[in-house]
Amino acid sequence: MALAQPALEHVADADMTSGELARFLTRLGLQGELAPTKDTLFLAHRRFFERIPFENLSVFTSESISLDLPAIVDKVCGIDGRSNRGGYCYELNKLFAAAMAKLGFALELKSARVHLDDGETPRTPYRPPPTHIAAIVRADDELYLCDVGFGRTALYEPIVLASEAVHRNGHTRVQLRRAPMETPLGFHYENRQLWFQKEGEWKRGYSFSESEGFSYVDCVGPNLSVCAHPSSTFCQVAWVEARTAAEHWLLFGLRFTHESHVSGEEAFEVQSPEHLAYLLKQHFGIIVSEQSAIDVFAVSAMQNIDAKWTRLAVAREPHRAPVREYLAAVAGRGGGVLGAVWQALASRESLCLGVGLGLGLALSRAAATR
Repeated sequence: MALAQPALEHVADADMTSGELARFLTRLGLQGELAPTKDTLFLAHRRFFERIPFENLSVFTSESISLDLPAIVDKVCGIDGRSNRGGYCYELNKLFAAAMAKLGFALELKSARVHLDDGETPRTPYRPPPTHIAAIVRADDELYLCDVGFGRTALYEPIVLASEAVHRNGHTRVQLRRAPMETPLGFHYENRQLWFQKEGEWKRGYSFSESEGFSYVDCVGPNLSVCAHPSSTFCQVAWVEARTAAEHWLLFGLRFTHESHVSGEEAFEVQSPEHLAYLLKQHFGIIVSEQSAIDVFAVSAMQNIDAKWTRLAVAREPHRAPVREYLAAVAGRGGGVLGAVWQALASRESLCLGVGLGLGLALSRAAATR
C-alpha cells in the first residue's frame, strides 16, 4: 500500500470541479439544480449513506489511501459516477464537504477524537488522538453537524449543532452534548461530544471543539497512523458498513451483522474467502478480486497483532516489492554501514513504507554525494 502522500498543497486543496461534482451527484442518484438549503443537505446526507459504504478494504491491498480530493473522487465516484467503492472518514467526509461547498453551503471541518469504548464515566487519563473529522454546515440559517464517515454509529441525518436533544438517527439514538473542559493550568474551553445509545446504554462516540481551526494537512499524520500502524483497528480487521433509515449491515472482522427495525438482528461468522466476497457483493455492492478476498479473510482471522501485521505486509507486497528492491540497491551502493542498516530494516516485516521511502531518499542523496 502506498503511504506517500501528494504534495501538501494538494492535500489542503478541497475545491471540487464542476465535473467532479457531476460525478458525485451521479453516484448519489441526484440530478438537476440543487440549492444550498436544509432539504438539499439532508437529502445528500441520506443518499450518501444509502449509496456509499464505509469501508477500509484499501488497507489490505497495494492501493494508495490518499487525501488528495481528485484521488478520492476517482475511487469513490469513479470516472462516470458509478464506482462501487467507499472509504473511511478522511476520504468520505472530505468528499461530502467538498461537494456541499461546491453547491454553495458555508461549512467548516473539525478534527475529532474517537471515544467508542467510553461510557458515562470517561476513561482517564486516556485522551485519544484526533483520528476523525466531521463537518459543521450552515443551511437555512441553522448550523448542523454532518458526518458521513463514522463507523458503527454514524449520523444518518445531520443534527442541529445547538441542540442537546436526543435524535432517532437510523438504527441508533444520538445526542450532541456540551462538555466544559479545564486544562491543568486552569484554561477553560468547551468540547462537543457525540453520544449514542444502543441496547439501553449511552456511550461517547467522539468529541471535537467548535473553536479549533482545521487544515487537511493536519490529517496527513493521523491518516498514516490509521492505515499503517500495527495497533490500528483498520490494520487488523475488515470493516465495512452500509445503512438506511431502517437497516444496518456491518462486516467487522469475520462477523457479519444485519439489523432491521422489522426483522430484528441477524449475525453470523464469515466462513471462507468465497463467503466474504459474496457478502461484500450482495450487501455492500463491492466486488473484490479472489486474491483480495483471501488476504482480507486471512488478516481478519488472525488473533495475534504481530501475525496480522506480518500477513498484512504480504497483502501489500505488490507495491512493497519495488520499494524494497530500490532501497536494497541504494544501500548496496552505499555499502558498509548503509548496507548493514538496510539488512536490519529489510528483515523486519513491520517496516513502515513511509519510513522506508524517507530512508531511501536519504540514502540516495548520500550515495549521490560520494
